[in-house]
Amino acid sequence: MAYLKTLFVLEIFLVTACGETVSEPAPPPPPVTASADATVATENSLDYAPTTESPGIPTYSGPVEKAPEILPLTAWRSWAPLCEGHPSKAACDDGDGTLFSGLLCLAGEESGCAAVKAAQDAAGKFWRSPRRVGVDSSNSFSRDMALGALSYLLATKDSAAAQAWLRWVDQNSVCQLNVGGVCQLRTYRFCRDDADGRCLITPGMWSVMRRVWEHLELPLHKEMKTNGEQTLIMEAEQAPLGYALHLKAVIFFLYHKMGRNFAFEWDLINTISERQPDNLFFQYLHEGSSPRLQEALKNLCPREAPDNKKQWTWERDTAESAEKDSMGWDCIFLGRLLTAP
Repeated sequence: MAYLKTLFVLEIFLVTACGETVSEPAPPPPPVTASADATVATENSLDYAPTTESPGIPTYSGPVEKAPEILPLTAWRSWAPLCEGHPSKAACDDGDGTLFSGLLCLAGEESGCAAVKAAQDAAGKFWRSPRRVGVDSSNSFSRDMALGALSYLLATKDSAAAQAWLRWVDQNSVCQLNVGGVCQLRTYRFCRDDADGRCLITPGMWSVMRRVWEHLELPLHKEMKTNGEQTLIMEAEQAPLGYALHLKAVIFFLYHKMGRNFAFEWDLINTISERQPDNLFFQYLHEGSSPRLQEALKNLCPREAPDNKKQWTWERDTAESAEKDSMGWDCIFLGRLLTAP
């Protein structure tokens, strides 16, 4: 009996000394959080500054180095020309500004979005560039530029801009056949000052607009039909190499960004890429991004500013070597696409 009493006293002594029972495990420690009172390393220090709550776990609070760019976008952006703060070719050659800025916008370049937004006037009409709003007296817009405006609408989902634009188009239509005071046939256009029909809205353009309007969930115009899409492949087969074929690729790019999957789309891009297989933009549309394409773009685009920054490389026949006179924004555009998450 004396022996058992001695053991009981010894157990009480051990529990008191250790501060915990033998039968129940200790609760897990609270999660480690950085303390506001932690010692902060100086800007140039590479030492670890331990926190007061967890002295055994170092927390680095020195300068964080920016991860190296996959492509030299910063270098290209440093010399890509601006005109009144908006993307442009050199010497404010911004006659195609809305097309290129819209494409930049759809690739994620905010400066492109701002440029297209600024190229729309209060009445809803789009112009070739912000600088030209209300200034041009002839050919102030075109179907080419309309693809840039559609790219902007698709990227920003700017429904108000889309509706204002369509309202302007509707109000500025021209009656071609009037019977008994009732217009039976109207033509619609993107501008009223074109000398060669470049602003006329064709069935194919109405079809592309319809797809964008559907994507934005906006009411459709009565002219928005889809039968114009059936001619796209034939047009791509016959379009001259250069800017005409590039425009067909831009239409595919729009469909690609909408996530549409119509049967004719892949026939379209197959036709385009087969006709100009060494165009890197066409390769991207056909294959998607890859380390091979990233390396090819890095090798193709100038790292330093060319003497003549006047070309959007992807709209030229590759035999012209237009990249030697790159405007820089063409490289930024494709670079953004190739490095997008």
